[in-house]
Amino acid sequence: FKCDAAFKCDAAFKCDAVFKCDVAFKCDAAFKCDAAFKCDAVFKCDAAFKCDAVFKCDVAFKCDAAFKCDAVFKCDAAFKCDAVFKCDVAFKCDAAFKCDAVFKCDAVFKCDACKCDAAFKCDAAFKCDAAFKCDAVFKCDAVFKCDAVFKCDAVFKCDAVFKCDAAFKCDAVFKCDAAFKCDAVFKCDAVFKCDA
Repeated sequence: FKCDAAFKCDAAFKCDAVFKCDVAFKCDAAFKCDAAFKCDAVFKCDAAFKCDAVFKCDVAFKCDAAFKCDAVFKCDAAFKCDAVFKCDVAFKCDAAFKCDAVFKCDAVFKCDACKCDAAFKCDAAFKCDAAFKCDAVFKCDAVFKCDAVFKCDAVFKCDAVFKCDAAFKCDAVFKCDAAFKCDAVFKCDAVFKCDA
């Protein structure tokens, strides 16, 4: 007296009149489930009555209606995450809910409009914000210092018109400012003296 897989079930068999049922009276993966099976009427369900990865999840499954969910009810890497998953709606998230290297990070992840590496630091190819010790027009290296091919700000002991070497000194081919014991029209050597 049970409906078999090829036929529709009535209400007594736990599926509504428009759906087929399998031998255990549950909607099978190829058919829609009713509310009792934890998916709403527009979604399909898998054998454990959860929305499967290719379908949208309802709020009970921790993703909002605009997003897909993976097997553990988290937004997967290819989709946007909602606030619960620590990325705002403009960004994608990786499995650990952090912005991944190819996407912009929000303030929570310690980089401004620039990209971030896995440790949430601005990476060498991108501009750093003030928190990382370089101002907005400069790039930073891995330890947040201006790198040899870029201008240094005051923190790095050269003024804005000069480049700096790895030890934050003006390099021999550039003019030194007063702090380096030569006036503005002369170059300096490695020990901050005017050169012959």
